[in-house]
Amino acid sequence: GGFWSKFIMVMLVIFVLGFFLDFIEIAVVVVPIVAPILLADPSANITAVWLGVMIGLNIQTSFLTPPFGFALFYLRGVAPAIVKTVQMYKGVIPFILLQLFALGIVGYFPALVNYLPNRVSYLSETAPPPKNPKIQYCLEKFVYKILQDDKNITSIALENALEIDFSVLPKKLKKNAIKSIDKGFLAVNILGDIANAEKLVNEASENYRPKLTKVRRIEKIHRDLVSEIKLLKNEIEITDNNKVLKDNLIVKYKKLSLEAKNLISTIPNSWKEDYKTFNQLVRNEKKLRTEYRKLSDTFYSETLKLVNILKGNKKFYSLENKVKSFQNTLLSDLKDKNLILNEIKILRKEISSIDDNGKMRSYLKKIKRQIRKKKINLDLILKNYDKFVNVYQNKSIWLSNADNKLRVKLQKLLLDTSLTLGARSQNKMPRETALFIAKCNAGHKDISLNF
Repeated sequence: GGFWSKFIMVMLVIFVLGFFLDFIEIAVVVVPIVAPILLADPSANITAVWLGVMIGLNIQTSFLTPPFGFALFYLRGVAPAIVKTVQMYKGVIPFILLQLFALGIVGYFPALVNYLPNRVSYLSETAPPPKNPKIQYCLEKFVYKILQDDKNITSIALENALEIDFSVLPKKLKKNAIKSIDKGFLAVNILGDIANAEKLVNEASENYRPKLTKVRRIEKIHRDLVSEIKLLKNEIEITDNNKVLKDNLIVKYKKLSLEAKNLISTIPNSWKEDYKTFNQLVRNEKKLRTEYRKLSDTFYSETLKLVNILKGNKKFYSLENKVKSFQNTLLSDLKDKNLILNEIKILRKEISSIDDNGKMRSYLKKIKRQIRKKKINLDLILKNYDKFVNVYQNKSIWLSNADNKLRVKLQKLLLDTSLTLGARSQNKMPRETALFIAKCNAGHKDISLNF
């Protein structure tokens, strides 16, 4: 009968047990048996918090229901003798009904239970990062909701980004910057495609869900029959002495085999095509979501990477004296190889975070190899040093221009897209995002269609 039939049966059993057992016995004996089964059902996709609260509310009735209700004994202890125990039993009935009514409300509106724990979790210092897989669906809904506004900041920021002049950047960085802006636009457009794909899945699921439930039930019964048939086959093989028993087992084996064959034939002929068609819709939605995450992450990370390069210009300029003095070290202390190698090591370490394409470190590495040779070629060392200085000076020029013209604009672009396209790249969810996701994740989502 599906999840709810199982769940209602469990609740009834717990309610009846409340007449005879204390809440501790029920929690210790019943809950460990039923909880894993109910939590594993994909059609409900319930949370453990909600199930715990539902069972807890139900167990509360054990305090009210005679003959072992503790609340009744407490009342008996303080009530005057004129109040009969039977009157207490009758008087508690409205409260039991209220308890069951509350149980029904909480069962129908799981958000009443799940929202507060979600809110506390997502706003805490130990909140899950925005890239947590469990919150991606709701995070994308939040971003789509913001982007639906015609005057949303993200769309305006992307439009303004088209006017940024990246000509001051080197060819490779310029190409990456323009590509990242294009990916930002693509990510925004794909969100609309995701909404349409989700709508198609929801519409198709109305007809597909009953077929899926029917087929999966048939397949489950068929699996049980096949397991029983295998056991019978083994019994038949090992039963040689008792001919009557063996004949009976063979008759049962044939009967179950025919039953299994007839059962599997009740699966609709169109099932394979229906399954294939629906799963194609699901895969298409999943593919779009994956593509969106990839595009949005690339847009934000590439832009952030460029800003970090521009931010590093102060550190870059501070190395100018060290770069120039390195030549004096090469010329004056060539015999002291350890001193030069140590100088190279320090210089390589300092430029590692600002040498975006690795060319400067490459020339330092070549100098290092020459220094280690027995016969040192000073001309070759100075030639590599000149190339090293040339790369440094070229970068110094474009970095200064780019910093003046681009950094502020790019930082504003990152700020304006941080809630949307850059949401997954943040260290922590902003309050507005966390509150939306807490509400979105408070409900239960049917994931049985994916199985």
